This record gives sequence, C-alpha cells and structure tokens, in this order.
Amino acid sequence: MSKNILFEKKEDIGIITINSPETNNAFNKEMLSNWLDILIKYKKDNEVKGLILTGKGRVFCSGGNVEDMVNGKMSGWEMKKFLTDYVHKIALEMETFYKPVVAAINGAAIGAGLDMSLMCDFRIASEKAVLSEAYIKLGLIAGDGGCFFLPRIVGRQKALELLLTGKILKANEALEWGLVDKVVAHDELLEQSIMFLQKIIRWPSEAVQLMKKMIYASEHQTLRDHLSEISSHMGMLSMKEEFIASAKKILNKAVNKS
Repeated sequence: MSKNILFEKKEDIGIITINSPETNNAFNKEMLSNWLDILIKYKKDNEVKGLILTGKGRVFCSGGNVEDMVNGKMSGWEMKKFLTDYVHKIALEMETFYKPVVAAINGAAIGAGLDMSLMCDFRIASEKAVLSEAYIKLGLIAGDGGCFFLPRIVGRQKALELLLTGKILKANEALEWGLVDKVVAHDELLEQSIMFLQKIIRWPSEAVQLMKKMIYASEHQTLRDHLSEISSHMGMLSMKEEFIASAKKILNKAVNKS
C-alpha cells in the first residue's frame, strides 16, 4: 500500500484517506493505482458495506500536480495517458461500485479534487472546506469527469457557472448550491460522516446496492426497461431471508397492536 493513500476499517465502514499533505494531496501514479486496488478489493468484500473518502491535512484534494505540467515533466500525450490509465480508471470503477460512498471534504477540493468528490454518492463538508472547478483559470477543461457529474448534481446552469467562471464556493455556499449534502463542524467531520453512512448500511446490503444501482441506471433507461429490471430484482429480493425476517417482524407488530 502506498504511503500516499491510506485505508482503515471502522467496523463495516472503509475509510480511504488521501495522504500527501505536502503536495496538497495532489495525484501521483502510485497513489491512484493503490486507490483503484482498494475499490476493486472492497467492491466484493462483504466485510465493508460502505466507504468514506477524505484527505489528510488542510486540503481534501488539489487534483493533478500543476508543477509537473508547468515544468514540462508531462507532455500532451503523457497527460492523456495519465488521465486514461490512472485518473479515469477511478471514475469508471466508481461507476459500478454499488456500495454507498461518502466524500468527507475536510478542506479545499479543487479541480480534479472536486471531481473525485462528485463521483461519490454523498458529500459532507467541513465548515472549513472550499470547493472550486478551477480548471478554466489555467486554460484547461474539467479532466476528471466534472462536465459529466456536475450537471447531474447541481443542474446544467449552475454547472456552467461553476465550470466557466472558476467560482470558489465556501462550504455553506456549496450547501445552498446543492453541491454538498451537509456542512458540519471541522472536528466532527469524520464522526458525522460515519454516523450518516451507518444510517444506510444498517439495512440489508444487497437491497442497498441494488437500490443505488437502479437510481443511477434510471438516468439512461426508458421507464419500460427500468420497470422490467426492477421487477426482476424485486422477485429475487423477496425470496431472501432478510425480507422474510423483516416482514414477519412487521406483521407480528401489527397483530400485537390489534
């Protein structure tokens, strides 16, 4: 495991920490490779029911290493390869990671760093967090999925404003824009994120994962196709012990009240 990416388990929650505060948690190949390995491993590991992504220090993630670009350490072709072979593999793996994922934004989330949080299902921000799609200020475009994720989260018009102006949002502004789901005291960020995730993972894992899968799938399905797939999943889940046991409890309570 890279020292630039840390992983720990708190009961059935996995916590990924971007751990390169000296570079403002900027990406490097080793970090991203190990990050991807964690996602692949815990996609199927039933000991982990959900993930939290956070950063070490005062920055959540600053995205790509601008210094390397400026110093000519990365040609245009190398930039494309870096995105395709490392950064984008995280996005594509997250697309089929059906366990719930919370971004615990501990500080500045800038450019690709913000994009990484947009891949998560929920964003909980520290009161000290600031968020910006700052690419345009460098004459770049959102290289890590920002143009894809942002309109789906805040709507097209707000996404256009954030992406085309490089506007910086403080935590409470991001909450008003619908970019984050909750703002909490800085010292309580991880605790609050764990508590939030626990409210979801307390339910049967298979149902949670299928619910998430179908919500995202509905964005590109027809209603007919969606209902057809839903009916298959419902038929399968209705035969599971989790459903039968839960239904019996509800029926017994109803009988006892009558």
